[in-house]
Amino acid sequence: MWIRKKIDVGIGDLAWGLMQCLLPGDRDAITEAIRRTWKCRDAFPCLSIRSGFDLLLETCNWPAGSEIIMSGLTIRDMPRIVQQHRLVPIGIDLDPQTLAPNLIEIEQSITPRTKAIVIAHLFGGLCDLDGIVELARRHQLLLIEDCAQAYVGNHDLGDPRADVSMFSFGPIKTNTALAGAVFRIRRGELLAAMQANHARWPRQSRWSFAKRILKYSTIAIASTRCGMNFLASWFRWRGGNHDQFVAQAARGFAGPGFFDRIRQRPAVPLMRLLLTKLLDFDSAVVVARQQRGLRLLGDLAPRFIAPGGKSGRPTFWVLTLFVDQPQSLVEHLWAQGFDATHRSSLEIVGVKPLAGCQFILDHIVFLPFDNRIPDSELHRMVQRIVETATHSPTFETFAPPGVPIVKIQQ
Repeated sequence: MWIRKKIDVGIGDLAWGLMQCLLPGDRDAITEAIRRTWKCRDAFPCLSIRSGFDLLLETCNWPAGSEIIMSGLTIRDMPRIVQQHRLVPIGIDLDPQTLAPNLIEIEQSITPRTKAIVIAHLFGGLCDLDGIVELARRHQLLLIEDCAQAYVGNHDLGDPRADVSMFSFGPIKTNTALAGAVFRIRRGELLAAMQANHARWPRQSRWSFAKRILKYSTIAIASTRCGMNFLASWFRWRGGNHDQFVAQAARGFAGPGFFDRIRQRPAVPLMRLLLTKLLDFDSAVVVARQQRGLRLLGDLAPRFIAPGGKSGRPTFWVLTLFVDQPQSLVEHLWAQGFDATHRSSLEIVGVKPLAGCQFILDHIVFLPFDNRIPDSELHRMVQRIVETATHSPTFETFAPPGVPIVKIQQ
């Protein structure tokens, strides 16, 4: 079975990371080296985006009940962190065509209690921030962009107009170091305050990071075609499927004690591995991935379209598609040897209905897109999709009364 997401780390990286767990190191020197690599003084390494975001809210120390406007779809832990600080996450609906939040809805949601806007760039696409930047400046709000799924190389380090840009190098991210994040904090006083607060956090132990390397070494071995065939067969034999197990294995902070585990400074071996990955990354792999994704979606057009297909800047961290009956297609692709999934780690932010976000969750399929898959096999997958599904659904078919219609079918 062709896997849907390869862990982007080699045996040499894993061995080197384990070796670093036995050696001393200078945390400040590594931080300086990361800043030189990114050619900026505002880079701030931390354990994860969750960690850095939690630290950011701790440092801002806004009054209880203050509101944080957020993209209506994000990983479940982000609004959880907002609520932990006694703040209120306000979800903004997304346009399925662009995955961008509704600008009018953002403006209507701004109140005297609003303190920040958090925009998530999803699936490797990049939202246009022009109108959002203007709103944030006019209302004196902190603008934070979540680039966890949108790293493309050291030449593109976030929108310079954002106050904070957050990049993740977790297990399934592009150029992974198995953990770690780098923030750009463009407000000098905020950066200094975050550094002071961060210094009071406990350090992640070397042994903890060594265990993480061993865990993901096992997952990397299982993430071969043969390994996935065995896993899928074993779960079928037991009367289930492998999908939930794979999704759970990829989670970076599964289990109890969530806030204790994210409130740590990264271990020196992790920072060294992260620096090495940043130094060695070749952005040509992203260009090749983008070209491959565009070709594949071109083969499926005009009957099928992708979430964010009209964003203009897709980089295909994952390859996604809208289909009418996603689980039926997923199971058909499993039978054909393709590890697709309808399962997503994203959740809707807040309590009010968000029709566009719900449409995305209801109709998205994640397709296998590993660079080891031959073009001939991708072509075969396209044929199986065309045979099984009819076309991408239209948003107006599912929009409730009173919700503005956004037509996405071509």
